[in-house]
Amino acid sequence: AHSVRSAPKTPRLLPPSLPPPLMRYAIEPPMSAFPESVRAIRLAVQRDVRDHQTQVVMVTSAVGSEGKTTLAVNLALSLAAIGLRT
Repeated sequence: AHSVRSAPKTPRLLPPSLPPPLMRYAIEPPMSAFPESVRAIRLAVQRDVRDHQTQVVMVTSAVGSEGKTTLAVNLALSLAAIGLRT
């Protein structure tokens, strides 16, 4: 009799509780507009941290529903992907 062996589990990069809109950086093609924009913002933040010893980054906007949470989550994913603490 043959036994069925399940595939080895691969570690999840994202918590399962994050809804898909918040995971855009991880699920969109790397060279699409959104991940490129997140990387550009990440580079600006990294430059500021290096030049001014910044410890806190605040994401804000003038009105609601402009994507503050989406940007903050994807910026954290981008920083974590290169090994920085978020």
